[in-house]
Amino acid sequence: MENPSAAVRRAYALIDRSLRGEEERNLSIAGGIRLAAVTAALLCHLVLGSLLGHPEWRAALPSLAAYWAVSLVLWALVRLRPGTTRAARYGLALVDVPMVFWIQHQSLATSLSPAGVASFTLAVYCALTMLATLTLERRLTAATAAAAIVLDLLLMRSAGTGGGAQVVAAVVLAATAAGGWHLINRVQFLVAQTIHD
Repeated sequence: MENPSAAVRRAYALIDRSLRGEEERNLSIAGGIRLAAVTAALLCHLVLGSLLGHPEWRAALPSLAAYWAVSLVLWALVRLRPGTTRAARYGLALVDVPMVFWIQHQSLATSLSPAGVASFTLAVYCALTMLATLTLERRLTAATAAAAIVLDLLLMRSAGTGGGAQVVAAVVLAATAAGGWHLINRVQFLVAQTIHD
């Protein structure tokens, strides 16, 4: 008969391997979603800014093109070199959130509605926080949301948005992260229960 503590250790090792494999698959999916979204945004900016001549859309073209190139590189790294997955996952908090801030901040000067730009950015940051959840890393979800809160508040302040709206934006991002955190806990619990059964 097998030692119960050895069986438990083996079960936890199996859980860890399963979750790491899922994390790699999900990071690849998140990278594809990022690349598709940035490509769509770049095309919208090209059409509205360059072809239709709207200066508020044209202003962000150079930084959006840089973001697209970074997104392509991160997507290719994860797809072609699976060993880079662990490092690439931090791209959401360390690359995406600051890039979105940079692009949106540049748009404030030419926007007809700077507060609208800052408010729209909240939705983008919520989407990035949920993409971070796909990695099944609670710390990354929290770090992405924390960076998003700080930069969205800076953007809202630059846009002249009132303090009440800033507080609500921070609460919405924190709630998004809390939902992601809970989802990660549930996935880990269900995997553990499945292996236990």
